[in-house]
Amino acid sequence: MATLSNRLQDILGPLRSRLKTWQAAIVATCVSFLLGRLVNALSGPPLTALDTIREVFWLWGPFGRRLNAISWIAAALPFLSSFARKWLERHLRDPALLKEYLAIQNRFIPFELRHLFHGAVAWGPCCTLQLAPFLREGWSLSDIRIELEPRKYTLPKKKLDAYRNYRNSQSERFRSDKPKFALCKQPPFALTDASHIELRVAQTRFSEVQFFKDRVAGVTAERDEYVVEAREREITFPNAFCLHLIVVTSDSCLLLVHRSERLAYNANVWSLSIEEQMATDDISSARASQVFTRWSHRLLQEELGLSDEDIRDTEFRALSVFLEADVLNCSIAAVAFLPIDSHSLDTVIRAGHRPDREFDDWRYLKENELLSELLYPTRSYHTTAPYRMLVFLASRSSFRTLVRRIVSQDKEPALNSPGG
Repeated sequence: MATLSNRLQDILGPLRSRLKTWQAAIVATCVSFLLGRLVNALSGPPLTALDTIREVFWLWGPFGRRLNAISWIAAALPFLSSFARKWLERHLRDPALLKEYLAIQNRFIPFELRHLFHGAVAWGPCCTLQLAPFLREGWSLSDIRIELEPRKYTLPKKKLDAYRNYRNSQSERFRSDKPKFALCKQPPFALTDASHIELRVAQTRFSEVQFFKDRVAGVTAERDEYVVEAREREITFPNAFCLHLIVVTSDSCLLLVHRSERLAYNANVWSLSIEEQMATDDISSARASQVFTRWSHRLLQEELGLSDEDIRDTEFRALSVFLEADVLNCSIAAVAFLPIDSHSLDTVIRAGHRPDREFDDWRYLKENELLSELLYPTRSYHTTAPYRMLVFLASRSSFRTLVRRIVSQDKEPALNSPGG
């Protein structure tokens, strides 16, 4: 059967997602209403079972009431909503288009990771663990709850000897060995259609995170096992939970920054836009609903030097939780819509009121340039930047629309980034 028109698919796609979310509430409400009607009918003069049904449902005759039409609606609505959702799921599919898109996506995923990312929204070494159910809206600050596990992360016993040798061999590097916070196990990871997301982190150490990055992520069999486990069940490896923030100005410019060559990770490349690992101050003495707010506000202040007023007026939207499979790290992709334009942001950055100096240059991209930059990059990018481009573009229309745009714009049999 022919698929629905593109425009109609864009309208009905969000409706299908909403119906799936509301299904349980619709059933509960309708059942409660009908039970209330039955109880009300039975609380009056004694009636036979047939008369009770007539009292609730009959529209004409001795028991007839026009308002009983509501009972018919309540009885039919759960079935109609279920039928509508299944019908939309069947007709909104476009297998040929999806197959074409996945072939393109696979070209951008390292060969050794493709079999691990099957069925996921992915780009480069980054694989989605959880997408916001309504990407256009994302998760707001109040939708994200982050709780600290009471117990600290402990390394698997089989890794302890190798870890001690690794740490002792770099004792100067790990002299302070500051605490990090790892996104940890939480099966099921999140309810797909929940309007909020609850995450748990456990305290780990910088040395433990680096040990897994340097000694485990490079061992194919072990890395594959941890990636599959993270996608299907739980996250059991130490990681430095990181916020990857796309900064958008009020004149719709996306901030690109050039990372300093002195950085230990992803040095001398461009990023969209800034990143920051979770810190002790973000989570200590904070309610679960406040952690992401503290974290994102600190990032804008430290990396860009924004004022408290501008940060308060910034709209934050988290789009996904994802896995950096090449280094075994977990992160959140989010967007910050600033209340100031690109010229004002230039002035703020040049003023130099920023504690961190992780970038030494910056540029802007317009939203209509982003897809071309994703498919045919003109710069060397941070390894997660293309993934951020992908989920941001999907959030601005619909993933279905983005897939069509990618398929229509793709021209090359193989695409490579500069210097890639």
